[in-house]
Amino acid sequence: MIGLIDVDSKIPNLALMKLSTYYKSIGETVEFVQDGKEYPKIHPTQKPSKVIKRLIQLFTDEGDVVIDPVAGSGITLKVAREINRSAYGFEVDKKFYEKAQKEMLTVSDQLCLF
Repeated sequence: MIGLIDVDSKIPNLALMKLSTYYKSIGETVEFVQDGKEYPKIHPTQKPSKVIKRLIQLFTDEGDVVIDPVAGSGITLKVAREINRSAYGFEVDKKFYEKAQKEMLTVSDQLCLF
C-alpha cells in the first residue's frame, strides 16, 4: 500500500522514535566519501555507494525489492543487487540512462533500468 500519512495522527510515537533512530544511525555510521573506479561518477547528484547501501540495509530486508524512480547513475540498482535485493530503476534523461547502462550496470543488471 502506498499513500500519504498524517504524521501527527496516524503514526504512534514509538514508530516516530524508531525512525529518528534510523536517521541518526545513518549520519553516525556513513561518511560522504566519493567512490572509486568501481562506481563511476555519472550523475551530478550521485550519492556515495556507502550511503545508498546503508539506507537500503536500514529500510529493507534481503530479498526485498528496491525501486528508484529517478535512477540517474544506476548506483542504487547496483548496490541493491550487491546486497541481495531486487532492484528496478526509471530514468527519463536518455543521456544518464545510456551512461548507467554502459558504465555502471552489469549485463544482468541492465534489465532493470527503464
